[in-house]
Amino acid sequence: MQSDELYRQADEEARRITGTAARYGKKILGKVAKKVALKTLKVLFLILKMTAPVWVPLVLILVLAFGTHMLLYGFAKEATDGGPPDKKTVIAAFFGVLEDEVTEANERLFDEYKKLAAKWSQGLSKEQKEQVVAHALPWSVLLATDRVVNDAAVWEGKENVTLQPLQVFEALRPRFKWKESEVITTTVTYTDKGTVTSTSTRKVTLVTEADTFEGHFDYVYEWQTEIVERSSSGYVSVKKEVLKEVKPPAEYYIPWKQYLSKTRGIEDQLTIDHLQELAILYDEDYQFSHALTVGLDYSTYPVIEGSNGWIWPTPSTRITSPFGPRAYPRPGFHHGIDIGAVNRGVSGDPVYCIDDGEVLEAGFSVIYGRYVIVKHAKDVFTCYAHLDQRKVKEYQKIKKGDLIGTMGSTGFSTGVHLHFEIRQGKRPLDPRFYFPQIFSERSVGVEVE
Repeated sequence: MQSDELYRQADEEARRITGTAARYGKKILGKVAKKVALKTLKVLFLILKMTAPVWVPLVLILVLAFGTHMLLYGFAKEATDGGPPDKKTVIAAFFGVLEDEVTEANERLFDEYKKLAAKWSQGLSKEQKEQVVAHALPWSVLLATDRVVNDAAVWEGKENVTLQPLQVFEALRPRFKWKESEVITTTVTYTDKGTVTSTSTRKVTLVTEADTFEGHFDYVYEWQTEIVERSSSGYVSVKKEVLKEVKPPAEYYIPWKQYLSKTRGIEDQLTIDHLQELAILYDEDYQFSHALTVGLDYSTYPVIEGSNGWIWPTPSTRITSPFGPRAYPRPGFHHGIDIGAVNRGVSGDPVYCIDDGEVLEAGFSVIYGRYVIVKHAKDVFTCYAHLDQRKVKEYQKIKKGDLIGTMGSTGFSTGVHLHFEIRQGKRPLDPRFYFPQIFSERSVGVEVE
């Protein structure tokens, strides 16, 4: 019992000594830590003070860059998130003000961009405008460029935004070169006394070059003769120059970049991207036309796994209308290519699926006539239009080389041909790019059906 009591007393004494030591240890460590922290802060402050000439300008540049980004792009994007905004919301975002601060003058200036951009075709005849409508200057590009280049608040530290829409318009508006050509119509009539031939000529003007904010485009033509009417008593033929191809710029947006560099020293690709995004935010139509323009730039084309194994969709390789801008038979942008029949004007050529997939649509439309859309891997879609007959049904699984239908001239069509499209997502792509074995060693002839 006595030994147990001694052990208890010894344990209590040990606890007391340990507790006292711990309290003194904490005080000592606290004082040491405080001194170390103070010295560390003094050293850090000294370092920051000595290096201020280096890091302060960098911080200011970052703050300014962020502020500029928000003024020129961020606020506009924030205002347009969640669906198409109303006019007042867009104007408020453009001027960097609240919606209730938008004035009538702001609204009038905004409308001026649309009116001014519409003057891109001033001086052109209806026939000329139809040929070059794909090069119209988008009003939103004019607006976005003026907003960035002439924003005195950002570039010069001024409160007011001094815009120069006319100045920007004159710098970015498209300009064209033309040549005179003719359409020769020959009528041959068979009579009892022999053959009677009569010829008439009509003068036409054809675009040869287009200089736009996107770059320089060359238009290439070739002479074609087509029998447009035939009967037992004779025939009518038309000889004219038809569009063979449109050669796009090697690199897009060089003129736009040069203007930005000359006016404000802007040369970084990020600003160019922001300008395009601004234009898209303000105008849904430009979003569509921009996607089409990019579709002409082969350097931006995606490498689609397995595309080197695709098969050509029909026996003929005779292209009657290329991918891109065109004036005939409807002015606008051609999302695919037209392939003529093996025997001109004769329906029935087989149309094959270029790769494994599933039939997404198999229907009829006023424009495409009988058509089939197939969904493939890698978000790739193909469209086969103006078919005489369809041989597949919606949601049917099909293999590469399966018969989809036969070539025809249904819908809005000027002759027997296959309208063939390739898209990745919503982006249209020139099919010729993915079939170099067919088109790399020869020029692509274009004929009017």
